[in-house]
Amino acid sequence: MGAECCKPREHPSVEDDGWTRVHDAIRLDLDDLEATLRRMKETGMTPSADEKEKLLEYFNTYHYRFIETHHVHEEKTFFPAMSERCEVPEKMSAEHKDLMDALHAVQASVGAMCAEEGGPAEVSDALDKMVSYSGIMKPHLLEEEQVGLPLLHQHFTPKEADALVAKVVKEQEWWELPMFLRPIKGLAAKQAYCKSILAIPTPVMFLVITPAIKRYSREIEPIINGLRAGVADSTPSVATTSV
Repeated sequence: MGAECCKPREHPSVEDDGWTRVHDAIRLDLDDLEATLRRMKETGMTPSADEKEKLLEYFNTYHYRFIETHHVHEEKTFFPAMSERCEVPEKMSAEHKDLMDALHAVQASVGAMCAEEGGPAEVSDALDKMVSYSGIMKPHLLEEEQVGLPLLHQHFTPKEADALVAKVVKEQEWWELPMFLRPIKGLAAKQAYCKSILAIPTPVMFLVITPAIKRYSREIEPIINGLRAGVADSTPSVATTSV
């Protein structure tokens, strides 16, 4: 019994590792944004001013920043630490520029679509750019999981990997961890993941993380869910949500 209690912490499975989980959140957001634009295109109509406002704000405030900071965390925290112990394929970092270029192209198209004069033609262009962007992002994410993650597990102890994750979490804005947890359904499951996989202490879980998860589910998640479903008029405005 005592030996079992003192059993060293092990790396999580590839599916449960935080690197995969953040990619799951990105994939979900990509799918939701593509579905939103596809729905708008299929109506053949100009999106409402409310839909335009919410899509533009959601894309710029949350999706864009989530992708940008994810790449920064890899470039500034994970890749340098890994490079001290093993050879990290240059391709994983080099592709970030192409991905950001594609993201900027989507951002410009969404901006044109959401302008007052934006109509069906701009919606179609934004969808095309989104499909192209998603088409290069998803293989990149999978390659990091298949190549980068095994290197991390091979050359870092779970405790050392936890320290890298803790540094990233410390630098995040309040909504980033809840967005990271979005693919995990249910508050209890999110809490269990934070405790068992991210090694977040119980007091921090209940005093900081749980309120942030609830706030995200109340203020931000309904925006993208509403856009995808076509009921954006019932969702809160990004610009006016309370603190």
